[in-house]
Amino acid sequence: MFIADRDAGRAALLLGFLVLGHGASACTLAMAPEFRAPAGRVAGMTFVLEHGAIEGVSNIPAGWRIAIDNDPSWMTKVTAQAVVGAAFLDGGHLPGLFSVRPEPQHGCSDVVRSGVALTLYRDDRLVRVRVRPSALRMTK
Repeated sequence: MFIADRDAGRAALLLGFLVLGHGASACTLAMAPEFRAPAGRVAGMTFVLEHGAIEGVSNIPAGWRIAIDNDPSWMTKVTAQAVVGAAFLDGGHLPGLFSVRPEPQHGCSDVVRSGVALTLYRDDRLVRVRVRPSALRMTK
């Protein structure tokens, strides 16, 4: 009985790989190289992706937490924040390099970025600043 359950589990994993793993190839999402945050040190960032799911993250700064909600509706929410003030970043160095899998039947250029915002520390307080979605650049 245990062997049959294990084989069924393997078959389900293989089926999941075939259905989900062979869609469009992954894209890379990062802050545009020319982007500079407004005055202040970066304490957090949020954004939403439509038609894409986060597959992986690299270059996470020490002292940061990143939460990813890969909703089955292909509406992904990402929140990143510094855990302590010492981890706040200069505006020229923003967290994360994200690997994004487009929704099946979509490509990298179809993934919509919205709700991009930074949390900045300036004048001894945290301020939330909306940023143009073009600040996040998607490449193949």
